[in-house]
Amino acid sequence: MISGYRKTTFNIADGLSEWKGIGFLYIAEQDGKVAGIMRLDEKRNYWGLSSFIVDPSLRGSGIGNDMLNSLKELNKPVYLNVQQDNPALKLYLKHGFKILEAKSGRYHMKKTELR
Repeated sequence: MISGYRKTTFNIADGLSEWKGIGFLYIAEQDGKVAGIMRLDEKRNYWGLSSFIVDPSLRGSGIGNDMLNSLKELNKPVYLNVQQDNPALKLYLKHGFKILEAKSGRYHMKKTELR
């Protein structure tokens, strides 16, 4: 287990608990159950990716790739902050996010390419 993460029951409320503002919630489903969520908050000149969760039992199945591929629909850059030891970091880099800054154990990242 990676340090800094806790094992918990997958709960969609975790991704919604601090939602403020206007944006989108992408819900990935598999066999009629929630498999993942991705929350994007709309800002004036960009989107903020503020939640990205895939059910731990389904990680590695392509659900995260599919959700991040949906970012192609957006017409503004996407920013996110992520812990440097987060396993999703490789996935973000694969999908065109670039590290802008490393600070306090976190990366501030930006995606401008619509691929």
